[in-house]
Amino acid sequence: MTGLRPRLLFLAPVMPASTGNGLAMRGWSFLEAYGRGHDIHLVVVELFGHVPVSGEVRRLCRRGELVAPARPPWRLSPARAALPSPCRRLPRRGAAAIATGPGPWDAVHVQRLYMTPVLDDLAGWRDAPLVLDLDEIDSLSFARLAELHARRGEPWRAWSHRRD
Repeated sequence: MTGLRPRLLFLAPVMPASTGNGLAMRGWSFLEAYGRGHDIHLVVVELFGHVPVSGEVRRLCRRGELVAPARPPWRLSPARAALPSPCRRLPRRGAAAIATGPGPWDAVHVQRLYMTPVLDDLAGWRDAPLVLDLDEIDSLSFARLAELHARRGEPWRAWSHRRD
């Protein structure tokens, strides 16, 4: 730990918010708690659409940045094709895509399992405590989405979610 307050890197797939969907509100709850004792650097990989950094997030975080998801090529490498679909849209090189600011980090919080590949190329986090926020069972969620798309007559989407 350096300085007066520990530095926390917070990785999220959606912009945390005090209202809205459950994932955004869950992220907000963590940010509020961390904000009491940490300098937070928020990085949102916009997997589910663009939402600007709000004033309420700016008040809690020392720094907030948005990273556009990668647009995978039509033909993926076998290793990349084997990943669940959200992972295939993560930036290919985390260090190149995310300006990580004043690392090394004193703590890292990653919201959702599919966000962990972003850490692969980031520097300054390996010695920090890592909080992996797993708020649902991904395999069950994908299975439910597959069932929903099958009932809606969307076989390609159903197949894709079953595969995930």
